Amino acid sequence: MKRLPVYFIFLVLLAAGCSKKTQDGTSENQVKPGMYDSDILIDGIKRTFRYYIPTSYNSGLQPRLTFVLHGMTQTGPDIMGSVFDLIGPEADTLNSIIITPTALYGHWNDRMGGVFPSTDTIDDVKFLTTLIGYFVARFNVDPDGIYFMGFSNGGMMTYRMACEIPDRINAIAPFISMMGTAAADLTRDSAPVPVFITNGTVDPIMKWDGGIVGTSTVPVLGVLLSNVDNVAYWVNRNHADQVPDTIYIPDFCRGDSCTVVSYQYSGENEVIFNKVINGGHFTPKLSAIPVVPTYNCDYESVVEAWNFLHRHIPASP
Repeated sequence: MKRLPVYFIFLVLLAAGCSKKTQDGTSENQVKPGMYDSDILIDGIKRTFRYYIPTSYNSGLQPRLTFVLHGMTQTGPDIMGSVFDLIGPEADTLNSIIITPTALYGHWNDRMGGVFPSTDTIDDVKFLTTLIGYFVARFNVDPDGIYFMGFSNGGMMTYRMACEIPDRINAIAPFISMMGTAAADLTRDSAPVPVFITNGTVDPIMKWDGGIVGTSTVPVLGVLLSNVDNVAYWVNRNHADQVPDTIYIPDFCRGDSCTVVSYQYSGENEVIFNKVINGGHFTPKLSAIPVVPTYNCDYESVVEAWNFLHRHIPASP
């Protein structure tokens, strides 16, 4: 992966109008572990983000940076609250900073073939890439240790980041989401990015066969590939093995009415597709109570995604 020259990082921060106020209560040479909220100006608009500095933080060892992107109508603090108990301890072990930015109006501008008038002119790629530069400069994050995980609309934005800046992302893990058809057509020859995908066969929003995804107020939020075509896109783009290893996740939770099959396409840039049979618009969670028939509770998919991301370690300098 390409490293960011130091002068470029500071030019990006200057152009973005990054807030000079540091809200972690530290000096430039001292960083305390903990949870913090901060903001940054992008094109004159205040953008907010929450981040966690792990107990193992060591700038001399260049920590990694893991983005977790929320779904539609949520915020960065919302998704941090949902996943922190699962991945916070993992971050402490691996010296990885977790960041959960907030989209404007609860929607990422994923550009997957639809419209969302409030954010269609918002440059979320600039927002997220500027945050990469900020954390590289402020916390000495390894510029080759950047990961993205996202859910629903956040998963679609995760796909977009892997299309826009593939040379700056180590691996991605999109949940309950697929690539847009137009975006796929434009990026089939883009640089490979290892990917961990999790989707349900009866998702009422991100339908198994793809097509239009929308709401009653915004009928076309995106036009998506089918799951079969989405996996084929990534297998081909990543030059992964065409024939996967098939792993059946143990059906620990009998009350959820669904099971999981994991198709693992090997290669330098691997593709893992977790098919949640009879799964809906949910992220499989071992600790979930099986009161919703399509909410799989056989395994901790977020932890599995984290482990996938972080086994793609930064290249040695």
